[in-house]
Amino acid sequence: MLLASVLLFAACANKEAESGTASLPEKTEAESRQISTAWYYFTQDEASEVPCLKQADSPEQVPEQGFLPWTEALRVSGLGLMYDPPLFLVNKAGILPAFSIEREPKIELKSEFYTKTAEGFYKTGLGSLLRLYTNTVFSDVLPDEAPSSLLRYNSVNGELLNIVRPEHFKLSNNSQLSALEFEKKWFAAFKTEEKDHVGFDYFSFSSFEDLLKGKYSVISQEEFIQASSPYSVVGDKDGIDNILKMTEKNIKAELFSEDLRTKKVIFYQNSNTSYAGDFEAAAVICEFGNENNQKAFKAVLLETGRLFYTDPETQEWKNTTLPSLPDGFIYTYFVIKNGTIISAWEEQSFFEVGRSGLLVHKIPQ
Repeated sequence: MLLASVLLFAACANKEAESGTASLPEKTEAESRQISTAWYYFTQDEASEVPCLKQADSPEQVPEQGFLPWTEALRVSGLGLMYDPPLFLVNKAGILPAFSIEREPKIELKSEFYTKTAEGFYKTGLGSLLRLYTNTVFSDVLPDEAPSSLLRYNSVNGELLNIVRPEHFKLSNNSQLSALEFEKKWFAAFKTEEKDHVGFDYFSFSSFEDLLKGKYSVISQEEFIQASSPYSVVGDKDGIDNILKMTEKNIKAELFSEDLRTKKVIFYQNSNTSYAGDFEAAAVICEFGNENNQKAFKAVLLETGRLFYTDPETQEWKNTTLPSLPDGFIYTYFVIKNGTIISAWEEQSFFEVGRSGLLVHKIPQ
């Protein structure tokens, strides 16, 4: 569950050449300014009626959109750091590769996404997969609708290959793969609705190679819940614990890394607060690996826009603040590449999402 004013910096005029030579021509207007912040929002193209990104001056200037449950809204719903460039998963739309601030972003539209909820990515022995399913609390499964599935995305040609379907677990096509977790092995949960009856099935398997050979186990709901429960600690070896503690709030953090099989959800109970209820704020933690000329580093983005990141050379923590969002808006999934952060943002009201988009912002050095 991104759009502020564009900051312009004037370039210095060319110095006059030495006496006896002509002055160098002045730079064009486009060359004499440098964009440091850009905002985009998700919407439907009026002509083609398909999802797209449009630029705006700020989130306040984005046309209001009706609120929808988070699984039904056009928003960034996942992140793939195992790809180069990293990928944003755009619910109800497709896949968006990370991009530079100078280039206009373009969603790779996937018609398979239009009627489904998209989540992922999952790193497996068969490649990186994404999950498509229908949240039957908010949407009906149409009679001719493709079954819930796990698909492999080919970043070279953009193709999606269907890898796993309910039939691999001997379930009917209207069963929905409602959850997929990894904790030493894979755990899957399916929800099946037949008329007035709702049933749940739970499975575990060592690898997707084994699953496709029919090697899996039926497990209990209790075993699935135990395997999928959020972690309660972060670990202080890299200083992330201190960052979350500083917020003085209970935090739900989602950890992404190219080395993880799937994202890790952490519930951080803050010792600086006596509040023992549900989490009060959200954060996203990313571990970026060595890539081209960029060394490995970590980053933490709080929903408020406070950004902490390690210096790739010294591994010391630095911090900055992203452009402010209006009340009711938060920052979510992000990528940092070549000194620029691309962060998803969205307008939230309990479990529903209104306006959403992306911020592209050059991190001050």
